[in-house]
Amino acid sequence: MGRLAEEKNLPALLSAFSWLKENDPKAHDWGLIIIGDGPLRAQLNSSALKDVFWLGGQPWNEVPAYLALADALVLPSHFEPWGLVVNEAMVCGLPVVVSNQCGCVNDLVEEEKNGYTFRPEVTLELGVALQKFVNLSEAERTQMGQHSLKLIAPFHTTTVAQEIWQGFRRIGSPTEASLRS
Repeated sequence: MGRLAEEKNLPALLSAFSWLKENDPKAHDWGLIIIGDGPLRAQLNSSALKDVFWLGGQPWNEVPAYLALADALVLPSHFEPWGLVVNEAMVCGLPVVVSNQCGCVNDLVEEEKNGYTFRPEVTLELGVALQKFVNLSEAERTQMGQHSLKLIAPFHTTTVAQEIWQGFRRIGSPTEASLRS
């Protein structure tokens, strides 16, 4: 989901997905939905892998409807300062498979509890992470999604807004000395 650019590492995702489909019979019924647009769309779309669905760019307010179609979110980026799409997916109760080069990984991904991490330069690690996910039972995937909801709760907009407001109050409250100057 997002901008289809080189740093997003989508060729590795497509390669890992192809490997998964070839090497695990349980992956036969799985598909990959890619939402976004950008400089690599034509090149990536021409790969025409079976069970890969290219939906193009979508308005931000329609993203939750697409997340509802998913069983997990995969963020294979070489680098992300944070990776807000992980927050969005977790708020929707999804497990996540996230590159260890995404800023959010230490705060939002608990290995094998709500998702998996991998090194983005090692495509096979991504394939194995996808394979682990595909081989979970429906109950285990649901449990991972529930754990995502638990982990993302401290990042709820109301909580964050209250913390920002308290911070502004602390730094913005005039002291008696500053009022005299």
